[in-house]
Amino acid sequence: MNRNGVFIVWRPEDFELLEAYMQATGYMQADKALVNGAQQGMMYMNVAHYSSNKVAAGHLIAGVKKVWHLGICRATYGQVVIDSEPATADGAVSAIAVVSRVDFKSKAWTKVKPVLYNVTVA
Repeated sequence: MNRNGVFIVWRPEDFELLEAYMQATGYMQADKALVNGAQQGMMYMNVAHYSSNKVAAGHLIAGVKKVWHLGICRATYGQVVIDSEPATADGAVSAIAVVSRVDFKSKAWTKVKPVLYNVTVA
């Protein structure tokens, strides 16, 4: 934690409660929003706080930064799909479309799972 830092991923409604608490205790979140624009993440008490719509209801994610890995899925990397008549708003057009895709997946390795937490909230 001292080397990499700590993070918490909040649901948007919980993130708003955190912002309200920070404003009530004198943290200049409102002033920072006016100067820098609204942000989905901030540092508060040496913890990186983020907001995400992908967190399950009643759960938060917390842990040590830089141990959650993001990688490219090998099964779908570089798959090419050829569509001989791509659809448009005006109907089919005589053309060929080539679509390639890259999918990403996150992974927590076994040895770092003890420093990643699923926090339940009411």
